[in-house]
Amino acid sequence: MEFLRNLFEFPLTAVFVTIVLGLGLGQLQFRKIALGSSGVLFVALAMAQFGLLKPDYTAELGQFGVVLFVYAIGLQAGPRFVQTLRRKGAVPLVVVLGTVGGAGLVAGFGGYILGLPRETIAGVFAGALTSTPALAAATEAAGVEQAQLVSIAYGLSYPLGVVGVVLFAQLVPKWLARRPARQDEQADTTPGEEVRQRCFLVQNPGCIGKTLSELRLHDWVSAVVSRIARGSEIIPSSRNPKLERGDVVLAVGTNHELDRLGLLIGPPVPAEIEMADVPNVIVRDVFITERRFAGRSLRALHIRSKFGVVITRVRRDGVEFVPRGEFVLEVGDLVRIVGYEHDVRAFSTEAGIHERRLHETAIPPFAFGLVLGLLLGYLPFPVPGGGTVQLGIAGGPLLMGLLLGHFGRIGKFRVHVPLAGRYLMRELGLVLFLVSAGAGVGTDLWPVLQAQGLGLLVLTLLTLVTGLGLGAGLAYLVCKQTAPSTMGLTCGAMTSTPGLGAASAQFESEVPALSYAAVYPLALVAMTVGAQLMLALM
Repeated sequence: MEFLRNLFEFPLTAVFVTIVLGLGLGQLQFRKIALGSSGVLFVALAMAQFGLLKPDYTAELGQFGVVLFVYAIGLQAGPRFVQTLRRKGAVPLVVVLGTVGGAGLVAGFGGYILGLPRETIAGVFAGALTSTPALAAATEAAGVEQAQLVSIAYGLSYPLGVVGVVLFAQLVPKWLARRPARQDEQADTTPGEEVRQRCFLVQNPGCIGKTLSELRLHDWVSAVVSRIARGSEIIPSSRNPKLERGDVVLAVGTNHELDRLGLLIGPPVPAEIEMADVPNVIVRDVFITERRFAGRSLRALHIRSKFGVVITRVRRDGVEFVPRGEFVLEVGDLVRIVGYEHDVRAFSTEAGIHERRLHETAIPPFAFGLVLGLLLGYLPFPVPGGGTVQLGIAGGPLLMGLLLGHFGRIGKFRVHVPLAGRYLMRELGLVLFLVSAGAGVGTDLWPVLQAQGLGLLVLTLLTLVTGLGLGAGLAYLVCKQTAPSTMGLTCGAMTSTPGLGAASAQFESEVPALSYAAVYPLALVAMTVGAQLMLALM
């Protein structure tokens, strides 16, 4: 213990030791349930109780973390925020507003009846809905002196929220009627499984002499043939050649879908079709930025016939899909394409950012946007009845991130942060903020729990049940969604990735993940704004 105390005398060492221990705790799983990044908060709370972590050297780091975190969220949600509203209609908006608004009202009225401070109520709201952005916004809005109440309430409510959503996703699908899937749900493979590659030997007589288009494999399986080996020649599937006996085709999909493809084409073979030594056929990742490609299905875009390439994978909000013809592209999708080099280059130029630019961040417009966000946060806005309000360091950068994510530029300068950069910025900002939030609690944890522990537990359960019930009820009963879509929308409205994993395991379908991805950006913004409104109105 003395060694730890000496080690924690160095501020940065204390911060990063807490982060390492917290992330380690977050990786531990019980029945596939884990704390994730929130493990940092619990370790920070424990360190603060033993006097190993002090708020005097974490406060500014916490503010820096909040700014990075919410700015990254805005950049992540921006490309699809408006697009989702336009393409998906009112369904995601209804589910999110119902979930967040209903849970917020119950938390507010319930907390008032139980006599809990408004900061505690905001912490319960964020924890029960498993929303770290809401925690960041509530902590910043509460001010330095009362922020510890938000963190304590969140620390108690969050585990209950995670477990509650997972149990909900496991149990409720068994009670829902299996409605027929709608046309817009026939799009992809099951994203709950890992996407793999496998080679097959063409032997089925029904395939020989027919092109891939004539076989219409997408009508039968959710797997994509990316290229074909014929002797020493590698042929991209975008050229749509006629299959010959003895050809070896490379397909991409989940194990289940690849097994089904093998029944149609022929047996799997332990061959590998690599293209490093084939100069005319290449694979490239392209970040979709052009809006004329968004909101339209691959079939409507005629990717194969117009550009001569095949899209084999799409990555969206951390979920990887194998697209079928009805898959609808969105701005911000990262797609992997296969084809001849000149065709790939032409598609990349038309569709978005590619090659080296895909992994680069233009620092000047990025930093300038962050400055504008901070200025926007400090700008006073008049409210009815007199007085002014400020968006703060959570609301200002979030709004600016949304705008930059949507428009993609400041004047003539393009603002692009690659997926890895956004992920690093979001996670680094998050853990720095969580360390600061935990350290700010100090020795107030046990007194607050002793005085308010039962009230916190009751309010958490009420808020959690209300959010889940309204989300699922609005999606299933009011919006007439199918059971898979209902579960995806509900988990997305609760911003619960563990819940999505549990829901996806209940259905042999990609629909839960697609619905989750559609509603998730709206939920991030709604919870961040909702937490600030709660503190402003109570």
